[in-house]
Amino acid sequence: MFLAIGQHTRMPRRYRGHDLVWWFETLRLFDMLPEQRGPIRVHPAITGAYGGRTSISATSPPKGVTLLGRVTAARDGVLDIAPALPKHFAQGDLYYPSSST
Repeated sequence: MFLAIGQHTRMPRRYRGHDLVWWFETLRLFDMLPEQRGPIRVHPAITGAYGGRTSISATSPPKGVTLLGRVTAARDGVLDIAPALPKHFAQGDLYYPSSST
């Protein structure tokens, strides 16, 4: 299985005793268009499975998943993949704390 990754911001799954989805609901971020959320577009890659966890990691993707850069075009059954995957993960990690509470 392949997973294409584009620009994103990594966030801690839990903060001050609450799940990230709780914070998004409390801040009404789900009611806003991405353009209304400000300069940083938040698209967290998370799942509620197994009690909630982060879905993607540059260093340990899920078993059987190959990470690729974002898809830039598709034509005649061929995908063009951007070569910026390491850059996107590095940028996503800029605001991610080494430990969260």
